[in-house]
Amino acid sequence: MQRPGLLPTRENFELGLNALYRFAAFAAIMAKQEQWAVEQEYRRVTIVHREADVEPRVRTSGGQEVRYLTSTVRANGRRIALAEIIIGPNQDAEEARQRLNRLLGDCGYEIGQMEYPEITASKVVPWSPAVLTANV
Repeated sequence: MQRPGLLPTRENFELGLNALYRFAAFAAIMAKQEQWAVEQEYRRVTIVHREADVEPRVRTSGGQEVRYLTSTVRANGRRIALAEIIIGPNQDAEEARQRLNRLLGDCGYEIGQMEYPEITASKVVPWSPAVLTANV
């Protein structure tokens, strides 16, 4: 399959693959099983250039390896302004709030400053993964 005027060069194949990776990243952001909709989470997909010096971290969840990149809360030595952090419905809200305050403090955030987020508890009803998988 070839279009007139488009040569099958390595560069053109790489450009095509790059476009497909971007489509896949977009689909990954939107791909979520309906049973997890109650989480109301945001997803972020990062496309890394092959020559970039980036090494993902690895953790184990449910017996499977999960690769991830950490999120930077400082850009060019400045704090990123966060509007709000919502504590998930299955968390002990007060304990999570204390952990978040410590974490934010360790990253240079101070309560009362413009960049310090409002920390709120989710209004979503707590749920159990066992109940969700039983309904699938």
